Amino acid sequence: MTKSTPWSIKVPEHKLRPAGPPEAMSRAKDALGPFVDTHLEDEVCRCERCAESRVQKLAEQCNALRYMAKGAPRAAHITRNLQEVARQSRQLAATLSGLDDYSRDWLSKSRQPSPGQLDVRLLQLHAKTQDLPTPSTILTGDGPLVAQLTALGNYANLMADQFEEWRELNAPFPIDDVGGSTNIVTQWYGTPTEKLVLGAYHIYDYFKPEAARKTENGAFHRFVSDIHLYATGSDKGESSLYEFIKERLGPNGVLKLPDATATASQDSEGVDP
Repeated sequence: MTKSTPWSIKVPEHKLRPAGPPEAMSRAKDALGPFVDTHLEDEVCRCERCAESRVQKLAEQCNALRYMAKGAPRAAHITRNLQEVARQSRQLAATLSGLDDYSRDWLSKSRQPSPGQLDVRLLQLHAKTQDLPTPSTILTGDGPLVAQLTALGNYANLMADQFEEWRELNAPFPIDDVGGSTNIVTQWYGTPTEKLVLGAYHIYDYFKPEAARKTENGAFHRFVSDIHLYATGSDKGESSLYEFIKERLGPNGVLKLPDATATASQDSEGVDP
């Protein structure tokens, strides 16, 4: 049976790299001009170099979030996994504790192998059998492994309870498991579309204050589309970008932040997910 690889939050370096044409990056950068002539060291300024750097970083952040969101666990999965660790730890602790002296004896020490037999002494070393329950003729009690498993069971169960409390009390908005395609990554950081639009808005507003508008095919819409094309190498999902722009930009380009994902995306603009 092939063991499946568990989901990991770590993003391979090659998955960060934008897959789109350099021309898309150039268009996005040029949309932020005109630029100041001199770069200010040790800070983000309105020079061409900083414009390109911020567009590049946002494209990489969106690619990272897109990769992380694939196969990410839902909130209910995390609770269930922690509870399963608790259950199996306690079950193994109870099984070991309930062994009779003969079973304890055979587990705790290996025998000299006969010719042609596998020498299990290396396995015994790695299994740390000295921590297993010993026969009552040697030492009373269940040994440190049973104590560790019991503690792990109690700890994992407590962590499951605390995770449930954390996600329900996550101020100002709880992380609800609503099923479907939702997962802990997109509920915490927002979807890749949200990350891109909100991140692009803050870059655009920094270089061109109060100039962003939700006009279809307008300057800001084209700016977002070029970053999306540069990051992904595809125009797939283009329609959802504009729908989100219409949803989040109010009159005169004022940004509306009605929910937690928007707030998280705003706070994390410029911060790797």
